[in-house]
This record gives sequence, structure tokens and C-alpha cells, in this order.
Amino acid sequence: MPELLMIALYITGGLVLLFFGADWLVQGAVTLALHLGLSPLIVGLTVVALGTSVPEALVSVQAALGHQGGIALGNVIGSNILNIALILGLSSLILPLKVDSRIVKADVPLLTGATFMLVVLLEDFHISRMEGAFLLLCIVFYVTGNIMTVKRTSPEEDKIEGMEIPEDSGKTLWRDVGFLILGIVTLGFGANFLVTGAVDLARIFGLSEALIGL
Repeated sequence: MPELLMIALYITGGLVLLFFGADWLVQGAVTLALHLGLSPLIVGLTVVALGTSVPEALVSVQAALGHQGGIALGNVIGSNILNIALILGLSSLILPLKVDSRIVKADVPLLTGATFMLVVLLEDFHISRMEGAFLLLCIVFYVTGNIMTVKRTSPEEDKIEGMEIPEDSGKTLWRDVGFLILGIVTLGFGANFLVTGAVDLARIFGLSEALIGL
């Protein structure tokens, strides 16, 4: 029983650290990027958009470093299922969603294509380093394409609500750097705790790592 309690603390603590770490990381990175002169549009499409995926990414990386490939893959598949089924479902129950037709025409086919690509890559039950590099290249092209598209259709790119540098920018610069560093460190500990707890839980109950990752 004490071991189960310790596992529960690891998993719960890991989730809490991931939550706060992601928030601090995005907060610090956004303001720091604006201080460095990056366009608010670029910041919104890169730092903010990718920053929300950092917790899942770090958990998968931590699992891969520990040779727990099942957790790494299960985390990816599980988070996507959760985003589509649970989050979209709850949002629609609270308030029916009106979707921009451009999203349906552009991003939904990309989502379908990415899912099909994953199925193809997993046909041999193995994802090589070369295939991993290909996946990273795909996300680079996707983000770049988004930036080019929005810049072409949104000339007022510097007027994004919530993306202005505060007046006391000199005073807040170091604070934002601190948030960035604190977020990275917190995310690292959170990912480590969560993976450690998940591996121990799988070992005790004889569950597959992929199932725990889901």
C-alpha cells in the first residue's frame, strides 16, 4: 500500500508540475520573444501554439530516454483521442461550436493525413530515427505554411490582443526569463515524476506501458 501511495504522489505531482510548468514556459517565452522584436503573429503561431504541446512532448521524450517506447507512443495517441473526444465534446455540450470553413477545408484533411501517416509508420511496429526526423520536418513545414498563410491574409499582424509588450518592459524582462527557466525546469521534473509513476504502476498491475500512456 505505501508503494501505491508513492506512485499516486508521483503521478499527481507530475501532472501538477506539468500544468504549472507549461503555463510559466509559455508566459515567459511569449514576452521574451516580443522583447526580442518578433512579430506578435509569429509568436502566436509558434511559441504559444507549440508551447501547449510541450508537456506531452517532454513526457514522451522522457519515456523514450528510459526505453519505455510504449508510454511515449501511448501518450501521443491518448492525448489526441482526449483532445478530440473529451475536450471537443465538452466544449460542444457547453456551447455549440461554429467552425470556420477554412479550418474544415485545410486543417481537418491535414489531421486525417497525419493520422494515416502514423498508421503507415507503425506498420512494422517501429519508428526509426529517420522517420522521426521526417515527422519533425513535417511540423516545420506546417508551422511555416501557417505563418505564410496568415501573413498573407492578415496584414494587421501586429495588432493581436494580449500580445503587447508592457510599458515597464525593462523591469519585466528578467522576470520573464525567470519564468522561462522555471517553466523548463518544472516541466522536466514533472515529466520525470509522471513517467516514473506510470512505469511503476504498469509493473505492479502487469499492464502494458502503451495502455498506461493512453
